[in-house]
Amino acid sequence: MIGLAAHSASNSPAAMSAVPASRSFHGIAGSPMFAWLVDRFDLAVLLVDAETRLLFANRAAEELLQAGQVLRLRNGIVEVACRSENRAFRDAIATCLRRVGDGIEQGDTALPIILGRGPAPLSGCVAALPADLCGIGQGKAVASLFLVDPQGWHRPSMTQLQACFGLTPAEAALALEILVGDGLQACAGRLGISQTTARTHLGHVFEKTGTRRQAELVRLLLGTRLPLRLAPLR
Repeated sequence: MIGLAAHSASNSPAAMSAVPASRSFHGIAGSPMFAWLVDRFDLAVLLVDAETRLLFANRAAEELLQAGQVLRLRNGIVEVACRSENRAFRDAIATCLRRVGDGIEQGDTALPIILGRGPAPLSGCVAALPADLCGIGQGKAVASLFLVDPQGWHRPSMTQLQACFGLTPAEAALALEILVGDGLQACAGRLGISQTTARTHLGHVFEKTGTRRQAELVRLLLGTRLPLRLAPLR
């Protein structure tokens, strides 16, 4: 987790990875409980001020900044790697914070945002977080960013599918392969089973999940995954 005292003048991945995690916040944002919770979100969470100066980044956000493909950290300032998008990024944050200054309720200040080009951009929202709520920002309003990286959005685990739907290990394995989306024959090939066996497993999966088509099954399975990093963090 990157905190107020964890900035580096360099935006290189090597420099960022060497920065120690900070617990310098006051109040709940500096507590071990807060750090433990937000570092286990797959969702990237950042806090920035009106100049997009980084105040906080959880583990998922830190990884995005280290990669530098969509977001990067330069002299403590969060930037969009694509310069043509950086102005819109800063404008979204300014608009969000201005609405709070105009007295609009906090719940009405969230703005949707898409960052990055190509088939897998980051999506999420910007929401204003008044500094007096958590004691950071030296009395100034703070913008919170919640971003989803589709490339880092993991599938549900076999254990989770077995617990949720009562699937056998073989059925859960097939269900996960179905999420790849390249057909039953390809799934069977990867699992080293015949198509007949794959059809049998799929029938059991449909029955246990209450679905009838693969598209239905995919929607259900993607909706059951936990957006958490429950494995030990390195």
